[in-house]
Amino acid sequence: MSQLNQEKQHQEGQGKENLDYILITPAKNEEESLPDLIKTVSSQTALPIAWFIIDDGSKDRTFEIITNASKEHSWIHPLRLKSKGGYDMEEHYSRVCRTGFNYGRHFCKKHWIPYGFIALSDADTAYPKDYFFKLTSFLRDNGEYGIVSGRYLIKSRRDDPAYTESREFVGMSDPYGTGRIWRRETFEETDGYTITKAPDTVSNIMARLNGWKIGRLNFIEFYQMRETSTGGRTDLWSGYCQRGRRYYYVGGNPLGSINNALYILLFSRSKKSLVKGAAFFSGYFSSYLKRERRTENEVIRRYMGDYMGILSNYRLFIRSLIDNVK
Repeated sequence: MSQLNQEKQHQEGQGKENLDYILITPAKNEEESLPDLIKTVSSQTALPIAWFIIDDGSKDRTFEIITNASKEHSWIHPLRLKSKGGYDMEEHYSRVCRTGFNYGRHFCKKHWIPYGFIALSDADTAYPKDYFFKLTSFLRDNGEYGIVSGRYLIKSRRDDPAYTESREFVGMSDPYGTGRIWRRETFEETDGYTITKAPDTVSNIMARLNGWKIGRLNFIEFYQMRETSTGGRTDLWSGYCQRGRRYYYVGGNPLGSINNALYILLFSRSKKSLVKGAAFFSGYFSSYLKRERRTENEVIRRYMGDYMGILSNYRLFIRSLIDNVK
């Protein structure tokens, strides 16, 4: 069967339940993680109508792995960027993702590929076979929701079969960055994935401000192969300092930064929770004292700087504290 016919058959098979989605994955030096991700995505009960894997100038076998996968699955499309330098979890990451989203949407428009949802997955992630089916089904059946993700579990070592739960995020209902999926209308209404130091936060806020509900579906689990905010390329302290700086960048106020640091410290369920909480606090107040540049989006700054919203978050904090004491 020709690749064109395979593509057509794939699209027709996916369209029966109106769960069509495209998937974007940025990847840099991910030869260890990508094979697992490709295996779990290609085993999904609801396959992506098209999957665009963006190689960000890798120096290992990443692009070779993507290319080989595209030969096996006609719906996998590689894109290689001529990126130089190291890995950057701030604006460069959002720029790579936005390039992937723009490329994927243009490709689908050019080739008349229909889709209703847009998903993002990092390369160090793995999914149970019904993950995207459950998320797209939820969005299909709950029209008020614009962005959702599942809940991730972390594998601390690649040779360790066990996963542990991560509970270190304030605002426990917000979707994660990886494993998230947008309704297409929501993505387009909110200017998609903006180039910023905190693209997931900005996306969540803009969706809310446009009247959409967002949610983390804790009954749907997926897996990360390494500690969040480290990317496997930097130490834990630097990763969480960076998270604190991002919170400052989007306009977070001091009370909120203390709230986040305490939440990480008390609920991280990690032996390194003290390091994580202290690093977040250090990163935020380092930027605060230096009066570093903040986002130019005034709407985001006002939203994140709202002390009433932070007080509401403290109510969540206290409820979580009581639940854990029980």
